[in-house]
Amino acid sequence: LKLGEYYEDLDFETWEVTYVPVSQGVLAGLGHSIDKLAIHATGKDNIALIGEINTSSVVRDLGLTNVDIRSEALQTEWGASGGRNAGALYAAGRWDGLISQVFVTGNVSGRSSVGGLGGSTTSMGETSYAVVRKSFSDASVTMSPASEWDMGIGGLIAGGSRLHVYSSHATGEVRGGSSLIGGLVGYLSGYLNPGNYHELGSTIQNSYASGKVTGDAGSSEVGGLIGRYDSGSRYMVFSNNFATGDVIGGHKVGGLAGEFINSDFRGIYELLTEPMLAGNPYARGNRTPSLQEPHKCLPLIPS
Repeated sequence: LKLGEYYEDLDFETWEVTYVPVSQGVLAGLGHSIDKLAIHATGKDNIALIGEINTSSVVRDLGLTNVDIRSEALQTEWGASGGRNAGALYAAGRWDGLISQVFVTGNVSGRSSVGGLGGSTTSMGETSYAVVRKSFSDASVTMSPASEWDMGIGGLIAGGSRLHVYSSHATGEVRGGSSLIGGLVGYLSGYLNPGNYHELGSTIQNSYASGKVTGDAGSSEVGGLIGRYDSGSRYMVFSNNFATGDVIGGHKVGGLAGEFINSDFRGIYELLTEPMLAGNPYARGNRTPSLQEPHKCLPLIPS
């Protein structure tokens, strides 16, 4: 689909719209935007403009403005059903492709794995990666968990494994969730082939978040930029990132990150002898864990 074929932006307020369940290929926005995309669903998973992105798909040069995405769980006698994976552009990414120069404004809400741009994101192969670059979200993102297992919310991306985020940012407020809550990304991991540190897992570089982040009462792993960053014994890069929004949560609450696992902060120019390489991160905001007085976060300097 090339939006440029229409020679104008698209206003979905006057369209009868059904989201695309699965997509593969290239969506080239050519600098155009889609306005007022509204999708309200109950009892269904994978709610977004594109429900699931597969294989080597590419989405580029596209704006999604004033979106209203609501994915709610359906309560049944057997428990909650649906409401997982929600975003403006895509809900679930199982692909080794690229999202470049895409932006979002509006509101996105769901039960778990909720992000302003995209939901859960996982690469398909051991030597390939999903990449998000030069993209941003100003959307407000809200999560309403239906059980203790519902988690993962981020201002840009809910989370994933073998995901690379470059030169991207989120400025919208992030609210709700029991764990894995971040202003930019809820969680990242880099598993497979443990011990081979020279194979990249997930990375965040030259990116930031500035929105307020608020977890539910008793929430854990809440961060101004990312909730949890787990190298999974793979080499990961975390450099030139920062967060400035206030962060409120239960425990494992950080101005930059709620928790780093299997990772050491090292100087950006050191050899790749540790699972994680981090340089020049910092956080400036109020961090408020439960039962503690709020205090200013000092700049985080790698030793």
